[in-house]
Amino acid sequence: MQYLNRAKHLVFLPLNTGETIHLTSREASRKLEAFEIDRNARIDRLIQLGIIEAVADSPSRSDKKPPPRSSKSGS
Repeated sequence: MQYLNRAKHLVFLPLNTGETIHLTSREASRKLEAFEIDRNARIDRLIQLGIIEAVADSPSRSDKKPPPRSSKSGS
């Protein structure tokens, strides 16, 4: 799961591992594992207030490149 800062100010996301992520306005976090965010009251509260938004990470879109177009004509 990734989180997007929807606020116009810096937001701090304290993770269950003790690490803190700093997100500037409109910045998305790295992909976070479930154990880093499960039952995290601070993150839940920021989502409730609309300060951050949970966004589904889509590895298929970022990892895969579109296939190259063929320059050959159908002769």
